Amino acid sequence: MNAFAEALRLIVSLDPELLGITWNSIRFSLVSTVLTSLLAIPSGVLLAFSRGGLSRIAASVLSTLMAFPTVVVGLLVYSLLSRSGPLGPLGLLFTPSAIVVGQTVLAYPIVTSLVYSAVVGLDGELRETLVTLGCSRAQIVIKTLLEARVAVTGAILSGFGRLIGEVGVS
Repeated sequence: MNAFAEALRLIVSLDPELLGITWNSIRFSLVSTVLTSLLAIPSGVLLAFSRGGLSRIAASVLSTLMAFPTVVVGLLVYSLLSRSGPLGPLGLLFTPSAIVVGQTVLAYPIVTSLVYSAVVGLDGELRETLVTLGCSRAQIVIKTLLEARVAVTGAILSGFGRLIGEVGVS
């Protein structure tokens, strides 16, 4: 009970150290969410527009990776960024950049899978209609994303939600 009372006191008194830690968590999560979105949204759309069995296999793998334990992701990133790892010469280990990399790796399958599901779940006639109207490939992608904007926003928020409560990767 004493620990709870002390935690409440730190929150109410706006303890500077607690505020700094909170700000860092929010900052790292926001940067990771932006990076993840820049990578995952195009990946999810590309995967949804792909034809054949390979895209279904990739979607299944991404769905499996959504449940990947955060500690395992942290160990994977650690092994990549350690001095003997392939990215060791960059000197990122134990830096905020390493946290952002780990969180981006963690959120990528979540956002990609949800964007893929959003685009695949759209009315099948949308793409045909856009092609019939003479839209270019880029216009089709933009119109598709606009049509799926609520679900894509939900995917981004899901990724952020996973990251803001994250400590395993760090």
